[in-house]
Amino acid sequence: MFLQKHPNGIYYFRWSYPLILRKILGKRELLKSLRTTSKSRALAKAGVFYIVVDRLNKIKDDYHQGLITYEECNIQCYEYTTTMLFNRIIESIDDYMPSDLNQAQIEKENVCSTLKLFKTSKTNARGEFESGYTIRQRTIEVINTNQNLEVFKARADAYKPDEAIYSRFIDDVGALFHYMLSALDKKLDPSLGEPLLPSFMRKQPSALIDVAKEIESISLNELFNKYLIYKKTEDKQLKDRSDEAIYYFSVLLVLIGNKPINTIKPVDIRVCFDVYKKLPRKIKSPYNKMSVEEMVRAVDVPEGDRLAQKTVKEAYKLLISIFNYAVNYDLLSKSPMDAANVKFNKTKKNKRGAYSILQVRQLLDEVAKEKQQWKKWVLRLAAFTGARSGEIAQLRKQDVKQEVDTGIHYLLITDSVEDDMDDDDEDYYDGKARVLKTENALRMIPIHPKLIEMGFLDFVGGCTGDLFPELKTSKKVTAWFARFKLKAAMPAKDEYNLPLVFHSFRHSFVTSVRATSVSDTLLQQVVGHMITDAGTTSGYTGRYSLTEVFPVIEAIKY
Repeated sequence: MFLQKHPNGIYYFRWSYPLILRKILGKRELLKSLRTTSKSRALAKAGVFYIVVDRLNKIKDDYHQGLITYEECNIQCYEYTTTMLFNRIIESIDDYMPSDLNQAQIEKENVCSTLKLFKTSKTNARGEFESGYTIRQRTIEVINTNQNLEVFKARADAYKPDEAIYSRFIDDVGALFHYMLSALDKKLDPSLGEPLLPSFMRKQPSALIDVAKEIESISLNELFNKYLIYKKTEDKQLKDRSDEAIYYFSVLLVLIGNKPINTIKPVDIRVCFDVYKKLPRKIKSPYNKMSVEEMVRAVDVPEGDRLAQKTVKEAYKLLISIFNYAVNYDLLSKSPMDAANVKFNKTKKNKRGAYSILQVRQLLDEVAKEKQQWKKWVLRLAAFTGARSGEIAQLRKQDVKQEVDTGIHYLLITDSVEDDMDDDDEDYYDGKARVLKTENALRMIPIHPKLIEMGFLDFVGGCTGDLFPELKTSKKVTAWFARFKLKAAMPAKDEYNLPLVFHSFRHSFVTSVRATSVSDTLLQQVVGHMITDAGTTSGYTGRYSLTEVFPVIEAIKY
């Protein structure tokens, strides 16, 4: 069997080796994913594997017809299949390149010291290594101990029963190591000459051509444009987030370059994100007046002015998604992100500070001067309800209700966005998806008398549908508030060195209520936290009425 369709729809090329070849190759079959669900595309990609099958079948037939000896059959199979392996290893050499200057210097020293060992070992007239103890023993040690060379170890174990093949393999791997070290040395020091391929690698080209090279490669920018069109069609959440994705990508494009996508290596990704982590935040002066290219060229950006790690991770996730799209739609055979291994520092849970009562009053006075209504009411609601920004941004006219029996006006929090953030993060709302963040987020919040006094019910009466149609994403709230806070001369951090942000209103609300005699259980229901400290009893406790939780709201006195 050659072409085989997996239950997930992906086609594979599968061929069982003849018995004579199994003994030589140490494998039962050739199995390769063709990375496509299209049969016609799978047939085209399988062409290179049919070449392999034809070549190995010819070697087998020559042996059965007596044209070559068993030893010659072994050698031909070895040279054909091992050369293909070595070619693939050489093509991936960039994956092992260091990503920064310090690592490059360490790598350079290791390369130089190892090359000395190779240069002191004996070689014959063809430049091949002789069976000197030092180089052979070192090669065997490296194969057996280096976890990154499992493919070599597996092949060496398969060849061990045949001493001649095994010996040849060890010598060839030694020569390959020398070439790769020389190639790495050349990349670290461009003034050096090009390394020469080992002679056994020059005898024949690899038949197993990288499938990606057969595909006419598009540029990174062309790939993103295709990806964006696809996501806007298939992914409803991206419709209103496309500007954000475009900005992230504009930075990535400057850092990586508009290269053909099949030339982008994992090392390019690592270098890109080493720089990305040090870029400044665009909302800070003087960076807010800089182009992307100018920000990339900015040097020695202070730690406090740099992008948050969360922002860099978002760009990283975007790039993973872009390259996964390329692989799934046969624009690329393998994503460079698979081996990029970009490291992010482990961060503790994001802690936010709380505004003092005086600071909240100052912000409420300042926001009253704003001309746009959404800015006034989003901030006021955050201060007097303790709701998350995403919950406020998605409010509709029908979510503002009045209880018939008591006459209490309240907000019905029904649909905020589910995401991977913890409670100390700003909620995110994309204007379309309406999914509860947690089960406890479904709740009723009494409207503070102060909000009614300020005219909130009149504002709601003038709305149709969404209260804040301007907020296609709640991140607009975060971006606006960062600028507004500066205008209001509000400090960036509180006395405990914790950042003061929009979400800090929620912390202020909780802090103010807990300073009174109001029950924590009532507070937890109002802010949408899980009811705690009630043991098994919490499982039998229903929701408290608006009258019962109203003291939580009354405790807020700004």
